[in-house]
Amino acid sequence: MNRKPNKKKETPETHGEVYRNNLKITKPKVYKKIQNYLNDLNSRERVCSIDIAYRWQCNMNCTHCFTTMLKNSSSKGQFNIHRLKKFCNEADEMGVFAISLQGGEPLLWKDLPDIIDAMDPKRFNISIVTNALLLDDIMANNLKDYGIDRVCISIDSGIQSEHDKFRNFPGSFNKSINAVEACLKCDLTPHIHTVVTHQSLYSDGFNKIVNYAKSLNLGITVLIAIPAGKWKGETDLLINESDAKYIHKLHTEYPLLRRDITPVNGVDTGCRAVTYALYITSFGEVLPCPFLHFTLGNVFETPLSQILKKGYRIKEFREYSSQCLAGEDTDFICKYMKQTFDNNMLPIQVEDVFNLEKE
Repeated sequence: MNRKPNKKKETPETHGEVYRNNLKITKPKVYKKIQNYLNDLNSRERVCSIDIAYRWQCNMNCTHCFTTMLKNSSSKGQFNIHRLKKFCNEADEMGVFAISLQGGEPLLWKDLPDIIDAMDPKRFNISIVTNALLLDDIMANNLKDYGIDRVCISIDSGIQSEHDKFRNFPGSFNKSINAVEACLKCDLTPHIHTVVTHQSLYSDGFNKIVNYAKSLNLGITVLIAIPAGKWKGETDLLINESDAKYIHKLHTEYPLLRRDITPVNGVDTGCRAVTYALYITSFGEVLPCPFLHFTLGNVFETPLSQILKKGYRIKEFREYSSQCLAGEDTDFICKYMKQTFDNNMLPIQVEDVFNLEKE
């Protein structure tokens, strides 16, 4: 199924549309890349958004951490400034317009200014995902000066004790709230990331964090539970069809609340794995998404364009899916993801799991 723009009536103006209009002035190169994407939605020659876990180091021990089993794959070495710059040059040529820096915890990186400079903020919309423990007024101002466009702050409940327990860190809730305020003070865009399970979706804690986002007119991404990392195999946490409809209802009531598969840029991409986004580990392994622990190749030794072509040879990723493959498609989870549940050396080579069609 081809990915087509939504009808206008189904696409209310959101921060994404306002952001694109602003890009015409602030980042014309990024704006042009987005327009090129919208003009050729089903191109197999480009990927639009990339998550980079530049380093794994972290100052938390979160209940659901998905990177837990990925830290063993060190055969190709790790990212450094030279490797990052070379990769970003290739990504830019391929039309990538958004890069998200992840960890671990990116604010621990002493060379963060050099990392962002190597990426070149003029070429990409750059976001950073943080637990906010180190995000005070000074850090917020620094991130803005470095060229960060958006800071994604993890807040998993509007009830302090619930958030702190989930993150296994007393006081982390207050740190996150203070971080939002620090970003707003210096006109740096804060965006809330909140993780939900089938059990927590209708809870008071979730409702409170949604209302908090509304009160400040903040974007909030609802991240559904995935049976990977510390939650590997825990399919009882997954949302069901009714839950998905409820989240969509919340989106229609407050368009700044969305999921990863919620239409973006006026386009219904469905599951974004491979066709829209990729995830790259600290060791250069390219995964279809952060939660699908199958490697398509390594960017330290293979051009990203070739790796992307391999991804499109896999029917399960190439074809449109209205569900998140990793968090909703139970057939996909049982047939493919299950092979990672008892494997302590991840990621698995994609050829060992999926059928690759001939080019």
